[in-house]
Amino acid sequence: MNIVITGEVQSGKTTWCLGLLNGLEANNIAAGGILCLDTRCGNVKIGTEVVDIQSGNRMVFSALSSLADFDGYDIGNYKISREGLWFAADAIKSGIANRCRVVFIDEIGRLELVGQGLISAAVQAYLEAPATVSVVRKTLLGKFTHTIRSRLPAVSFVTISTGSAGNTGKAETAFTDTPWFKEEAWLPSFRL
Repeated sequence: MNIVITGEVQSGKTTWCLGLLNGLEANNIAAGGILCLDTRCGNVKIGTEVVDIQSGNRMVFSALSSLADFDGYDIGNYKISREGLWFAADAIKSGIANRCRVVFIDEIGRLELVGQGLISAAVQAYLEAPATVSVVRKTLLGKFTHTIRSRLPAVSFVTISTGSAGNTGKAETAFTDTPWFKEEAWLPSFRL
């Protein structure tokens, strides 16, 4: 099963994933992959760091372009670290190789939607992992569906929206009218 967590910027997508991860750990269900956590200076987001769920190791993933002192890709106001991408891809592949029941991919962004970044590791996870949880911004969800459908027409996803206030997810119904997306009754409800 492949799950997509979607929502606006700062709507609680990663927080929802952390709640799910805590629930998995409490039930001794092996999880791997990555989560991206904001790096802040006071109340201002200045970048993100990527966390390997299995090892707990962290690495700079992105920074405001004006602050970035690494090689990478310019995306909007941020620079994505090449080394951070390699680290993240390795963590996703490690989750698959170690037979984790759930592999997290936080997040699929503009770089992946043009065939770069973490897309190869994500496609491998969608094909090989028992379950995946991917984070995709609501504004990129349409392009995500098109990109993944063109690569993996037989793979299905459940979408969950975090809403606008970071509340717990609810099944998103906007995409369930297409055969590519489906809603599963077994989907657990995790309260944060």
